[in-house]
Amino acid sequence: MHENTTIRSSSGPIRRFIGRTCLRAMGWRVDGEPIDIPKYILVAAPHTTNMDLFYMLFTTMALRIPATWMMKDTAFWWPVGILWRKLGGIPINRRAATNVVQQIVDVFASHDHLALLIAPEGTRKAVKHWKLGFYWMALEAGVPVVPGYINHQTKTIGTGAPVQITGDVEADFEALRAAFQEKVDIYPDYDKKQVERRLQRKSAS
Repeated sequence: MHENTTIRSSSGPIRRFIGRTCLRAMGWRVDGEPIDIPKYILVAAPHTTNMDLFYMLFTTMALRIPATWMMKDTAFWWPVGILWRKLGGIPINRRAATNVVQQIVDVFASHDHLALLIAPEGTRKAVKHWKLGFYWMALEAGVPVVPGYINHQTKTIGTGAPVQITGDVEADFEALRAAFQEKVDIYPDYDKKQVERRLQRKSAS
């Protein structure tokens, strides 16, 4: 975690007002309630435009979610990087062979309150499989996943019911599919070979 990243444990009424006002001005409607869980991962999908980050950040403000989020480090150029960190941004170096999952698990362990916002596709392009970093983070940190959906057709954005991650990947993804399909027309899937490689590395260590 970057030392200058702001990690909030709560979000007040002023931020709520700003979030709702900005979304309303852009023509979006917020659907959801504040999430009464101390620690969780907020999975935002689908990720199709650069604006999705702003839509979701305004949504977390509107729902009083004190979100922390990850973005590639090349976007943290000066002076914009100062703003990103104040807003809870964590610069991630995708070029380095660092264990991001373990870093985030350690951050969860060292904080009493943490809401981590992640776009599981990892790109704005259409993808067949979600990246599973968020899943391993949730599993190893022992925190639930909260679906955060962005419906561009109805211009509705919000959150669903938390999904507790059990380690049964297929069953957990069935729960995530049901949660997202209730709100937006996407069918989250994962790469089974990626799961096998992860389990092999775990058994070898």
